[in-house]
Amino acid sequence: MPEVVMRKTSDLQFAHMGKFDVPPEEWDDHNEYLGYMDVENSIRKDGITNPLMVFENRVMTGGHRLFAALRLGIEQVPCYELPDLSPETFSTYYALYKTTESDNMNIVAILVNYISTTSLSWLIGSLIHSDNVGELVIIDSGTDKNVSKFANELEEGADFTVIREGDIGWVRGINAGVGASSLPYLLFLNYDHVLSSRTIREMYRMVE
Repeated sequence: MPEVVMRKTSDLQFAHMGKFDVPPEEWDDHNEYLGYMDVENSIRKDGITNPLMVFENRVMTGGHRLFAALRLGIEQVPCYELPDLSPETFSTYYALYKTTESDNMNIVAILVNYISTTSLSWLIGSLIHSDNVGELVIIDSGTDKNVSKFANELEEGADFTVIREGDIGWVRGINAGVGASSLPYLLFLNYDHVLSSRTIREMYRMVE
C-alpha cells in the first residue's frame, strides 16, 4: 500500500473541472449539491480524516474533498499517490478509496460476471467513486480463465467477496450474492454496466 503524503491543495488539479468552476450553491443538480455539502460539513467538523487519491501527475479524481479543502482554506491535504488506474491497481485503489468522509456506505453491489475482464474493470472503476457502496460481491462463473484470474487478483488485499460456483446463471448467481451480503441495500449489476459518479448517490437518497 502506498504511504500517505501531504500535498499542497494549490498543487493539485481536478481531473474534470466541470461543476467545480462555480460555487456548489449554483450547481444544476441539487442531489449532487447535497452530496457535496455532506462532505464539506464533515470536513469542517473533523478535518480530512481519510486521504485523497492522487496520481503521479497530481490530477485528482473524486474532487469533492479537494473542492471542500479549497473552499475551507485548508492548505495541505493527506494523499495516497498511485501511478495509474489500470486493472492491476483496482484492488488497492478500491480498498483505500472506499473509506470516505460519509457514514452512508450502506449499499452492497452484487455483479455477475461471465465473459469480459475489460467490462468488469470498467464497472469496478465506476463503483470505487461511490460514497455509498460499502461492499462488492462478484459472482465468477468460471467460463473465462482470464476473468477468473482477474477476480483472484481483485480479491487479494481488498474488501471484495468473490463467489465461485460455476456457470449457475444470473438468477442463482444473484441469490448467492445476496447470501454473502451484510448491508441493508442491494444493488444488482451486470458486468457490462458503467455508472456515473452520481447515480448511486441519487438512488440512495431516494430510498432513504
